Amino acid sequence: MLSSLSLFLCKPIFKASPQKQGLVSLLVPRFLLKTSTNIVLGSSRARDNTTNLFKEQFRAFSSSRVKYEQERAANPFEQNLLQGIRSFLKDTQDCFASGDAIQTQKRYEQMYNTLNKSSLVSSPDAQNIIDDLIKASVAHITQIEKAFQKKKENIIFPLYKLYWKAATVLQAIGDVEKALKLISNSLDIVPKDNSEELPQIKIVKASILNSMGLHDQAFELHTKAITEIGPKVTWKNGSEAAIAFHELGEYYLGVKVETAKAIQSFEKALSICEGFYGWTTPQTTKTAIILSRLYLETNKVDFSIILGEKALVGIELFLDSYEAPFITITGAYLARAYERKGFLPFQQSTITKVYNILRRKKAETDSQTYMECVFKLENMMGSCRYLQGHLKLADQTFSKLDQLAESVMPEWLKKDPEEAKFELAYMKYFKGVSKIGLKETSEGVKELEQAKAIFLNIERHDWANHCEEYINNKSK
Repeated sequence: MLSSLSLFLCKPIFKASPQKQGLVSLLVPRFLLKTSTNIVLGSSRARDNTTNLFKEQFRAFSSSRVKYEQERAANPFEQNLLQGIRSFLKDTQDCFASGDAIQTQKRYEQMYNTLNKSSLVSSPDAQNIIDDLIKASVAHITQIEKAFQKKKENIIFPLYKLYWKAATVLQAIGDVEKALKLISNSLDIVPKDNSEELPQIKIVKASILNSMGLHDQAFELHTKAITEIGPKVTWKNGSEAAIAFHELGEYYLGVKVETAKAIQSFEKALSICEGFYGWTTPQTTKTAIILSRLYLETNKVDFSIILGEKALVGIELFLDSYEAPFITITGAYLARAYERKGFLPFQQSTITKVYNILRRKKAETDSQTYMECVFKLENMMGSCRYLQGHLKLADQTFSKLDQLAESVMPEWLKKDPEEAKFELAYMKYFKGVSKIGLKETSEGVKELEQAKAIFLNIERHDWANHCEEYINNKSK
């Protein structure tokens, strides 16, 4: 949650909990984290259900849920990265001791740039090693800067820039209070005539304020920084400008509830990302997915499909940059858009394609998270088969899911009970209507009654009413 900024991570927006969410992680609107990863769970039969469909629980979007991100063990890449930082500190200390100030600066600059393109997990080990890195680099750069000032030489990696880059790393691992202190230090000492970098630093500070739940302050600072940048968006400040527009979009969507302005802000963010960085970065892909969702909600289905297809290509090309839950939700948006257009075969092929992509992430995804993603995709596949009239295939799909639920649901219900219950009820709903279509009415009604009870338990009266209508019709 990660900048100049590589990913968009997410946390519940407009809540003050300082959860991991860095510039680099500009994933989906943070308020959506409260609203659903289960777009697969919307009613396929009625357009009015599209909005509800996006109000389930978007908790698994970023790199799985925030809690999972905080608790999961570092993967081999992250472990190697931490070990590399330890070796780097030793070598850089030797370099500094030898008097090579130029090389010392270059080494620190390169290390911070690398970290800001990496997805460090928030762990005690990561926090400790980053603290050591910051202490060493601040001590060395402070001495080098003083020496260069006496000689009236230009420094390559000045202290204000070190504070700036270190703040984004701290934000990425969830240490937002330290991040705010460092970015404030950067603003205090940056030359006031530095009109190019000053707005960028303000945007970083605004994003950190957002991470701390101070959304009104962040909105004001983002707006001021964007005004200062004006039309002078370049590849150097493009990442920060995109961050600002993205978070302005979140604010319009989650606080002001002004969807049109939110879409405009996200469109500007995507235009910058796509124009300067193409689809090689998650920043572009993840912004596109938010827009895809908003286009689908506002009945711009064709635009939703276009962005969904582009995002899926970006994921396939740079698969290492994405985790299983995000891949699943991306495919689910695209599949839902095809369903809205009535292109059910395209919906089915999209689900199959995403399933195949997901398999390539199996080895590096914990088994519980992976099977949750499989469950969601199979749930959507079952409803897709039902809608195409393939009742027997749909019934077989849901029967297999019923068996899978025995192993995947216990842990899922502990981790995210509302999401798990919705998925389970959704499965039982479509299993029930499939059974009824196959003339197995009593079994179908039984499944629908179970689905209704679960929907009522999670206060999804819209879906409970669907179940009730079906039950009443078959009871007459």
